[in-house]
Amino acid sequence: MEEKLSLKTSIYTPKRFHWIHCQKRIGIRSTNLSNTHFKGGGSLLNIRTMSTSSSELEPVVIYTNPDEHKGLIAKQNKGKSGVYRWVHKGSGKSYVGSSTLLNDRFRRYFNHSYLSSSKRGASLICKALLKYGYTGFRLEILEYCPISIVLDREQFYIDKLNPEYNILKIAGSNLGYKHSEASLKLMSDASKSRNESEEVLKFKREIMLDRKLSEDHLEKMAKNNPFRVPIILSNIETRENKEFTSLIQAALFLGVHMTTVKRYLVNNKPYKGYMITKATSTLRVDSSSASSLTNSKQAVELTNSVTGITKQFPTMKAAYQFLGISPRRLLNYLNDNKSAAPSNGQVSTIKGYIISKIDSDSVKQNCKTIEVTNIQTNEVINYSSISSAGEALGIPQSSISVYLSRKRTTPFRGIYLFKLV
Repeated sequence: MEEKLSLKTSIYTPKRFHWIHCQKRIGIRSTNLSNTHFKGGGSLLNIRTMSTSSSELEPVVIYTNPDEHKGLIAKQNKGKSGVYRWVHKGSGKSYVGSSTLLNDRFRRYFNHSYLSSSKRGASLICKALLKYGYTGFRLEILEYCPISIVLDREQFYIDKLNPEYNILKIAGSNLGYKHSEASLKLMSDASKSRNESEEVLKFKREIMLDRKLSEDHLEKMAKNNPFRVPIILSNIETRENKEFTSLIQAALFLGVHMTTVKRYLVNNKPYKGYMITKATSTLRVDSSSASSLTNSKQAVELTNSVTGITKQFPTMKAAYQFLGISPRRLLNYLNDNKSAAPSNGQVSTIKGYIISKIDSDSVKQNCKTIEVTNIQTNEVINYSSISSAGEALGIPQSSISVYLSRKRTTPFRGIYLFKLV
């Protein structure tokens, strides 16, 4: 094509461009002109380079129906940086924004989940797009420009156009972003110590760094750890057994990480000439707290302190998983609240629940029976609870619960079908 297209003067490239240069600059091909055309109607109104003229604020490209031209918008703006504007067709209200990657920014705008997310907070343009829809707006590319000056150019257009949907008239501002509850808590906790002097903070830091625990204290911590797994290493050749109080101690003896010991323990395979097995209960440290915590048969009842509604769980594990707390916290609560009548007249709670131990037999009556069908052998077995089925099949209880809650019909691991009866 020999015909040349007149372009506006650019402070970066003051010369006139041949049409092929225009194609490369705005990223379109001549075959796309059925969807984008020049001034006089359609999507692409004009082609120009950057201008600092305050009297001429013509967009580079206008998409009159963004909803229909999603694919075209993504294609033409792929890998480009620049300034854009959403304009409401009815009221003329607008929003000016910029991005170092326009196609990614527009992809988010066309994502309903992104617009309706609580993190958008007070974003007026997101609310307007949800209210009026994409057909109520036109999308303008005000300018393509280098990444290094994109915020400066956005500020230029904000000052000239005074867009109504921009909450703050400062380019790059994140006003309207809504922090998550976790982030707000972290910021709150951090702010509580800001008034402390540097000397106080230094003193606290030195105390913690110089803190040394005695051997007796460390031994007690190890004994009272409810998650400790005593290990036996059996020498395959000599039949000699070595007993260790935990996975870590066994790992130190073998010179490996504890995850390696755990992996060979689970797979029941020898490692460095040793068979790795769990120690029997007689080898466990005699600790009333540890034994109570690992007592899987202890039933627990949760009573809502406000409504009085009760929930019963066949095991302590099911109870602390429901509450989302650690096993140790549940055990400490039960130990501290053994007395039925507290001295202060108030019953303590965890997350609004009063927790007490109950007879396991009363819970069994409320447990749902689960039917397990092995599609390979056509064998059908009924189990009294999900936990008992998981123990018998070697499947985590949570996996079976998820299978049932999502009402799946395909065999679990290609073998088992689960059904509550």
